Amino acid sequence: MLFSDRSIILILAKKKTQTTRLVEPRVKVGKVYSIRKHGLRKSYGSIRIISKKKLVLEVFTKADMKREGYDNLKKFIKALERRNSTKISLQRPIWKIIFKYLPR
Repeated sequence: MLFSDRSIILILAKKKTQTTRLVEPRVKVGKVYSIRKHGLRKSYGSIRIISKKKLVLEVFTKADMKREGYDNLKKFIKALERRNSTKISLQRPIWKIIFKYLPR
């Protein structure tokens, strides 16, 4: 799966165990995927997909924010908007993927 620099640092530090995507990712629960940066083939390790669920942002909990590596919803939404170059409403359908980091 592709991740930002910030996300990779948090994953390797075991502080990020969830990612959110606006478009349904082509990942399957139980499968293992490489952690990669956009445009690079280098792998930073692997993750196993624990769950994949479509929902709206307004149902995100404090636990979701912690798994995302953020301390509040406002900061998370700002980052999501910046990453996707679009305004995000709380009613927007999104994909929540929870994963487990698998050290090398």
